[in-house]
Amino acid sequence: EHAKNFLGGWRGHLMVDDYGGYKHLFAPNRNGAPPCTEGGCFAHARRKFHEARDSDVNRAHQMLAWIRQLYALERDAKELEPDARRSLRQEKATPLLDAMKTWLDEQQRRGLPKSPIGNAITYALNQWRALNRYLDDGDLAIDNNAAENALRAIAVGRKNWLFAGS
Repeated sequence: EHAKNFLGGWRGHLMVDDYGGYKHLFAPNRNGAPPCTEGGCFAHARRKFHEARDSDVNRAHQMLAWIRQLYALERDAKELEPDARRSLRQEKATPLLDAMKTWLDEQQRRGLPKSPIGNAITYALNQWRALNRYLDDGDLAIDNNAAENALRAIAVGRKNWLFAGS
């Protein structure tokens, strides 16, 4: 409700994590079109696999290696115009993401769903369409790290300022 009120009638791509409070923003409205198009953040997906390293090092490292390749591709595409960036992603990232999806589907059948690696795999699969959204638009980022880094000072400050003047 608060996100909807804040955004008002704004339409466009919205990169979020898997927080359920955002889901209604991506549901079709009366016209059959969603108000916003969901974009997923690969940094959030990566974090889940990073946290699973201690319990399942091989599978976690496999996924982390693939994500590292995606980020290397993004570094190469950083200076490109949006159309060229989209073309590069379509050519180089799409086959990698297809392999990742096949692997995730296979691994989901093998693991314990409530284990750290099971949680990481489930998160990635639940977000798969949103995580792949950046492929179709060269203006979209692979993650929302820039926005989160911009807000970090406010979040840290809020905690530090809690007792200021008391």
